[in-house]
Amino acid sequence: ERLFRDLLGDGSQLGMQISYQVQYVQRGIADAFIIGEKFIGEDSVCLILGDNIFCGDGLNECLAKAQEQQSGATVFGYYVEDPRPFGVVEFDGEGKVISIEEKPAEPKSHWCCPPFYFYTKADSKRIGEALNDGCGYDAPGSFIAWLCQKAPVYAMEMPGSRYDVGNLESYTKIKNEYRGITKCL
Repeated sequence: ERLFRDLLGDGSQLGMQISYQVQYVQRGIADAFIIGEKFIGEDSVCLILGDNIFCGDGLNECLAKAQEQQSGATVFGYYVEDPRPFGVVEFDGEGKVISIEEKPAEPKSHWCCPPFYFYTKADSKRIGEALNDGCGYDAPGSFIAWLCQKAPVYAMEMPGSRYDVGNLESYTKIKNEYRGITKCL
């Protein structure tokens, strides 16, 4: 926590407000909503898993558009040739999500869904219902997959690149490749 506070402060220098709460036991996205409930309050919320880096032109505009969405959660997709190692989003011609599957053997699309989600205030308050329905605490995409069966969820193409830096090898590779670049989140 101290490292993030030292780096990001209260967010005012970035034009945002950042609040901190420590998750002492790793229990995934569902637990993040439970711990963060008092911070979320009646607001919409953006949830990003911390072992990802997003870079590229057009990213700020894309995120601003997602933030403006008034009804339904928003997920992002980027096209890959082999989506099997990723969460995969299937959506219709209007961008409405049909399904999200984590690392499927037979993907329904070539659109990967990174762990970067915008939830409306109504969506984030449904975590208890999701857990009662058997939604897993720890699976990154389990809540959003559950939600797309219960409420509108929309997909947007994410510009730029996404890097998973969840292990030392991938972190070191990306750190060396992007040393000095500042257009990354």
